[in-house]
Amino acid sequence: MARHYLFTSESVTEGHPDKVCDQISDAVLDAILEQDPNGRVACETTACTGLIHVMGEITTSCYVDIAHIAREVVRDIGYDRGKYGFDCDTCAVVTSIDEQSADIAMGVDKSLENKEGTDSELSNGAGDQGMMFGYACDETLELMPLPLSLAQKLCKRMAEVRKSGQVPYMRPDGKSQVTVEYDEHNRPVRVDTVVITGEKRYAEAEIRQASGVEDGDNLFLLNKYQVIRNIAEALPYIEIENTRIQRKLPDTLLIQVQECGDPLAWTQDGTVWLMSPAGKIVEQTDTAAGYPTVDGCELLSPSVGTQIAVDTAYETRRESLLELLAVLDETGDLAKVDAIHLGEAAYISMDYMDRFTVKIPYQADFSYKLRVLELAINSDKIQDNMTGTFDMRQEDGQVIFDQDTRK
Repeated sequence: MARHYLFTSESVTEGHPDKVCDQISDAVLDAILEQDPNGRVACETTACTGLIHVMGEITTSCYVDIAHIAREVVRDIGYDRGKYGFDCDTCAVVTSIDEQSADIAMGVDKSLENKEGTDSELSNGAGDQGMMFGYACDETLELMPLPLSLAQKLCKRMAEVRKSGQVPYMRPDGKSQVTVEYDEHNRPVRVDTVVITGEKRYAEAEIRQASGVEDGDNLFLLNKYQVIRNIAEALPYIEIENTRIQRKLPDTLLIQVQECGDPLAWTQDGTVWLMSPAGKIVEQTDTAAGYPTVDGCELLSPSVGTQIAVDTAYETRRESLLELLAVLDETGDLAKVDAIHLGEAAYISMDYMDRFTVKIPYQADFSYKLRVLELAINSDKIQDNMTGTFDMRQEDGQVIFDQDTRK
């Protein structure tokens, strides 16, 4: 039997520490060559929380403000707030720059041929530069292996949705990994695995500070439930029911937290409340752009950190909404939702995939209804360019699709 194999490639976004350092070094080089085409730049950058260190050997006739260049690169990447763990305006920038060493300059000023008099036209030498090699293949238009090409495109898309505000909570650091299956002829046949990771809303330092636990605290006297409450009150995107505190004696406290899924926006009296799929209000903001929305009934005394509450006449709608969101969040289909409307007395109306309206009765078996909906959308009867309404209110489980024929 012919053997297939898996090949994995990964890529990182522009906010990954390696990429940050590369971009700063490249920006310094570009700034010098713009003013001094004959400048010689051997520049490296390191970075950690709150610190950028630019070092190397540079010989040039121009002046560039390396600290300003580094800060602008970091700003463009998106690290412009202290809560991200890195802030372009407050981070320290240290430079350790010397002129090009005499040993390297000797190999650059004159080529070996020029020194020996065999070729006077070859004036400059190559210095200590090395040679790199790689390969091209015909798996993609850019002549790169398919796993790497897909991983890089995913990272590019992550940066686009972050900077456009489409995914407003995403931070600059992220990574993608794609595994592709190849056949016995070294041809890609299918994508086996896709992994995407990004920075969380809260850094480890924020969670530790919110816990209220200090170095040297007595673990025996520690109230685990109070620690959980402290975290939930200070960091509303943390799900309190999935927060775990574990003592590891003699001196370690393990805090495990889980952030809520993608929030939805509920606009009321000009204020936008962001709500987790579990119904917790996690943020007050000025715009609903980039979030699926909920409307149709009024919230009672909304505030960050509390569960949504409605008038008793609308309690069935609230309960059905949360049941629906739980299923959508679990299946990963919440990203397909554009809006949820609770204004009708008998059913939920959902704008879905930017193409369809879906009508589902309150208190339905939402897990079953959504499975049926997915089958209907993927059936041969629904073409890619179709829009319309799926009516799923029938007691016999039948789905009625009313195609929108308007131009």
